[in-house]
Amino acid sequence: ECTNSDTGFEVFSVKKSDGWVAFNLLNSGALWDLRVSIDSHKMYFFAADGHYTKVQEATSILIPIGERYQFFVKLDQTAGDYRIRTAAVVLPQLITGYSILHYADETGAGLVQMKTLPESKNPWIDYAGNIINSGTDLVQANLSPFPDNAPPQGKADVTLALNVTRTGEFGWVLNGNSWSSPADDYTPLLFQPSEIANLDKNVYFSYPNGSVVDLIFTVTAGNPAMHPPHPMHKHGVKAWFLGSGTGKFPYASIQDAVNAGYKGINVQNPPYRDDFVTPVAITGQAWAAVRFRAVDPGPVILHCHIDAHLATGMVIVLLEGAEKITSGYVPQYYLSKNKP
Repeated sequence: ECTNSDTGFEVFSVKKSDGWVAFNLLNSGALWDLRVSIDSHKMYFFAADGHYTKVQEATSILIPIGERYQFFVKLDQTAGDYRIRTAAVVLPQLITGYSILHYADETGAGLVQMKTLPESKNPWIDYAGNIINSGTDLVQANLSPFPDNAPPQGKADVTLALNVTRTGEFGWVLNGNSWSSPADDYTPLLFQPSEIANLDKNVYFSYPNGSVVDLIFTVTAGNPAMHPPHPMHKHGVKAWFLGSGTGKFPYASIQDAVNAGYKGINVQNPPYRDDFVTPVAITGQAWAAVRFRAVDPGPVILHCHIDAHLATGMVIVLLEGAEKITSGYVPQYYLSKNKP
C-alpha cells in the first residue's frame, strides 16, 4: 500500500545585513531547458561557463543543459521567505519545482528546514515558466567577457560547416554521420598517433596547432521534423559565440559577413563560452557561428548536451594540433604507468 509522503524544500538562508548574496547556478539535467527566478528579487549575472562577464541585470534566466552561471542577489526586500522557481519550459510536461530564499540571522544552505511553500510575492514567472509582471530574461548574447577579450580578427584559418540533421524520429546527427565511441580496449590515439590518418574524416576533424577555427552550424527542419534548441558543448578551450539566427547563414565565411557589415555577427565583444545554443528550427533553417583558437593539442569532443541526441551520435571529435602528437609527445611515464 502506498502512503503519501513529502520532503522539505531546499532552503537558502541569507542575512539581510550582508547586503548581497552570490549563487552558482548549473543545469545538470539531460533533457530540459529550465527557467529560474526568485520572487521579488533581481539577479545580477557576472559569470558564465566559469568566465567573468560584464554585469547584466535580469529577473529570470532560461538556462540550457550544461550551462553554468553565477549571479548576485541584492537583499533589499522585507525580511521573510521567497519562492525560488525552477520551471521546465519544454514539452512534454511543463512543471515547476521550488526552493526557498529565507532571510535569517545566518547565511548558508540547509540551515533551516521547511515543508510549506511561502505565499507568492511578486513572481516573475508562472508555473509553466512564462515571464509575467514585466519580468526580463537574461540575454545571453549580451554577456560580453570581463575584462575585454575579443576573438582573433580577420579570416579564419579553418572553417568547418556542421549540418545539424535528423535520420529519424529518434536520430540526431552532425553532417549526416553518427559517431560511435571506440571500444573499451581501444588504444588511445595519444599512444598510437599514426592511426590519426585512418580516422573517419566525417566525424574527426583535424587542423594545425594555433589555427583560428570557425564553426558554422546549420540546422535544417523537416528531416523528418522540427529541431529544438541544441546546446552544443565544446570540451577543452572556450570559444567566442559570434551569433545565431534564422534561415541559412547568408555568407560563405565569417569574414565575408564581417566585410559586408552583417549585423548578425559580433567579432568585437561576443560571449566567451563553451556551450552554444542553436535556434529552434520548426519549418526552415537556422544557424549559429563560433570561433576559437586551437592551442591545446589533442582530441576534443563537441556534442549536443541533450542526452537523447548525444546517445544517437550527435557528436564530432576535433583533433587539435595533430602534428604535435608524435611518438615522442607523450611522456614515457604515461606509457609505463601501471605496467608490469
